[in-house]
Amino acid sequence: MKLLRGIIGLSQPDLAELIGFSVDVIRSLEIGRRGGGKLSGEMIIQIRDTLGTEWAEESGQWVFLWNDNGQLVPYTHEHFASFRAELLNEALDRSMVVYYLAFEFVRFLEAIPATSFNGWFWRLDSLLDQWSKVVEFKRTAFQLDPHWERKAARILGYRKMFPSLLQGEEKKFSELIERARQEQKTLAARSEAEGQERYKLEQAEYERALKRKPKKQPRSPQAPGAE
Repeated sequence: MKLLRGIIGLSQPDLAELIGFSVDVIRSLEIGRRGGGKLSGEMIIQIRDTLGTEWAEESGQWVFLWNDNGQLVPYTHEHFASFRAELLNEALDRSMVVYYLAFEFVRFLEAIPATSFNGWFWRLDSLLDQWSKVVEFKRTAFQLDPHWERKAARILGYRKMFPSLLQGEEKKFSELIERARQEQKTLAARSEAEGQERYKLEQAEYERALKRKPKKQPRSPQAPGAE
C-alpha cells in the first residue's frame, strides 16, 4: 500500500477516501498489522475498480490492468491520472446508472415485509442523514407526517416490533418514552385549557351581545274604532 501511495502521490487519508477504506486500514496494511499487509479479495476489487491497478505477486509490483497488448505493464502516475479522468467522464454520464440503482432500490423496498417496513424506513432515513454529511447533499425540506402519534406510539410500537434495534439502548429509550408521555400530557392539558378559555370568551361575548340588543317596547292599546 505504501508503494501504491508513492506511485500515485496521495497521503493515507486521501487514498482512504478515494478507495473507500478507513485511514486505520491503510495504516495497518502498510505496517503489516492487518493480514500481514496482504489485501483481501474485496479490497483488491475496490482498488482495481477505483485505480485501475492490481498487485502482481509474481513480479512484486503494481500493474496497470487495462492495456492493449495484454502484457503486464508497471503501474505509473500517468496510468492513475488517465484512469481517474476516464472514470470521471463516465460518472458525468450517469443517467443509466442512476436508473439502475433507483430501480433496484424500489424493488428492494417492495420486497420488505409489511411488518418490517417501518423499521427499515427509519434505518434508511438515518443512513441518508449520515450520507448527507459525506456527499454534502441537502435533505428535502419535506417533513413526513406519519399517521401515528409522533413519539409515544412510534417508540412504544417499535419497542415491541423491533426489539433487536434497541439492544444496548434500553435506558435511552426508556427516557425517550417517559419524555414523550410527559410531553403528551402537557399538550393534552394545554389543549384542554385553551378549549376552556375559548369557551369562556365565547360565552362572555354572547352575554355582552344580549345586553346590547334593544328590548322591544310594548305596543299601547288602541281605542275602540280607532284606526
